[in-house]
Amino acid sequence: MFETKKYLSLLIIFQFLSFSSLGQCCSMGNPLACSSGSNMLPKNSVRLYTYIKSGFNETYFRENIRLINYGVYKSSSYDFSGIQLGLGLTDRITIEHDAGFFFKKQLEYNDPVLNILAQNGKGISNGIIGLKYLIATIPSKGIELIGGVSVKYPYSTKLMSVNRVELPIEIQPSTRAWGMIVNLMVSKFDSDYGINYGVSHKYEKNFSDPYNYKYGSINTSTFFISRTFLNKLSITMNLRNEFKLSDTTPTGAKLASEGSNLLLLSPTMDFIIFKNLALSLFGDVPVYKYYFGEQLSIKYAIGFGINYNIQLSQ
Repeated sequence: MFETKKYLSLLIIFQFLSFSSLGQCCSMGNPLACSSGSNMLPKNSVRLYTYIKSGFNETYFRENIRLINYGVYKSSSYDFSGIQLGLGLTDRITIEHDAGFFFKKQLEYNDPVLNILAQNGKGISNGIIGLKYLIATIPSKGIELIGGVSVKYPYSTKLMSVNRVELPIEIQPSTRAWGMIVNLMVSKFDSDYGINYGVSHKYEKNFSDPYNYKYGSINTSTFFISRTFLNKLSITMNLRNEFKLSDTTPTGAKLASEGSNLLLLSPTMDFIIFKNLALSLFGDVPVYKYYFGEQLSIKYAIGFGINYNIQLSQ
């Protein structure tokens, strides 16, 4: 019992140190980072995973049709830094906390006059604390079934303003509301070919903020396959489908953007520097885009991460 309290205290200290470097204020949810930072942890081990990710959106789409010379905005972009701290309570239970900071979350207007007034919605994103459980494993066949549940919480429930001007909802750095996330993943390691593959699904539900605005729920399904070369380089290919429902406004008014269905190819490379230290490079490239209503469409995202593991005791 004493050992468990000691590890939890260490986890809290690490998390406090990580927050001290992030700054203050709120996020629209943490942009997904495809990396080994999401694996289960052995008992009494700690993982610190930090990453930066930049994304760029341009060109309006309606359904799967590109719209020419359309819309108020020319493009949108973000620069995000995330941090995840995990602790292996047992060989079957891993707890994690995610946090992050938008250094930039910005819209570029087609009108040069409006663009001069454009603001940066920078700030801390929602925190996410969760638990993953190894439901079942068949070592002889290399099969694992992992389930997880997380709670997403806001650091602030207020709309962000800059120079007393309230930022557009598109660049607010926080949902300002609570939410929940449920995960399920099944994977298999094929020793004959040295590859690991599987499928996962994540359901994310957002609740209403104090202004009765609610971000749409998201269903994310992923097929992944990975292989390690020379015990140093791991290459993973993720094919991810994201289905987002429409946001809900206080008045129930119909929005121009009513959700989307995206198919993304997300390659990841993890390179082991030392025994406990690995570097990651990952990205998102759209394969198929379908937008309900008129929306700026994703063009690309790219990120870089550092993964560090500590074994506290046996």
